[in-house]
Amino acid sequence: MNESLTIEQLYEFLYLNKEKLIEASQVSGVLRATHLFSISESSVFDEGVDSEETEWEREEFIEWYKNTKWIIDEVI
Repeated sequence: MNESLTIEQLYEFLYLNKEKLIEASQVSGVLRATHLFSISESSVFDEGVDSEETEWEREEFIEWYKNTKWIIDEVI
């Protein structure tokens, strides 16, 4: 999947793939930052390139990344 997604679209993709780990890149011009995501019924787990894991509630997750675009790199 190479089309860029909004954070809301990424959340929906995560939700539809709850049983999987999703590797996605945050796209900003020519720069990309890779994150590894998983999701539960109430939280999104987000591990960034610094290996720090953040647990987000849905609203926090969408607010934090509201102006970003994402590309799905891999579904594991």
